[in-house]
Amino acid sequence: MTPYWSNEQHGLSIYHGDCLAILPQLGREFDLCLTDPPYGCEKAGAQWDTHFPVEWYGHAKRMCRTVAVMTGSCGTREAIALDPDDFLDVIAGWNARGMTRGRIGFANWLACTLFGKRPRMGQNFVKFSIRGSMPDHPTPKPIEWVGWLVWRLAEKGDTILDPFLGSGTTLVACYRLGRQGVGIEISEEYCELAATRLEREIAQGRLFEPAETAPKPVQTTLEVRL
Repeated sequence: MTPYWSNEQHGLSIYHGDCLAILPQLGREFDLCLTDPPYGCEKAGAQWDTHFPVEWYGHAKRMCRTVAVMTGSCGTREAIALDPDDFLDVIAGWNARGMTRGRIGFANWLACTLFGKRPRMGQNFVKFSIRGSMPDHPTPKPIEWVGWLVWRLAEKGDTILDPFLGSGTTLVACYRLGRQGVGIEISEEYCELAATRLEREIAQGRLFEPAETAPKPVQTTLEVRL
């Protein structure tokens, strides 16, 4: 199976197609599955889209030591329902420059639900601010958030799988932090966008060694006043 794009030097590759067809063909194990699967939110509450392909999780669980599912401010309960017996923890991120003003804004929250074997320990809350522009994608995740998750959940040299790569943010974070990565994306348009982002990142080079670029959490607790 030939990748859509790859860089052997940095252990990065993109596959174009349905992850349900590609995952069984990879024939390898990964240290971490970090992904932002398609899901929907209703006004009365959050629920997985009826077209959400939950079958991907079974493949990821067999292939990866830890599975980390990113959601927005909705969907965490439904993410846990994927595999309550293998549920580990929820990591929370709070964007200080998000859409909602005040100390607590639900639109500012991002969550990551963990399954499988426990990753290395550390803080489970991070506060960040989006510094640059977001990729042209319907549901982009900030590189600051994804980068922190990559640093928090995987060691330098580990290989990360993203079955729903989108615009390529997970692989960009892998490159910046010295992790290897494999992404799968069903849209050729976004495969091309991800490949272009990665080519640009690699052409620019790293200003620092990966160990020095690890994003650090600014705080580990959030004061709430009622």
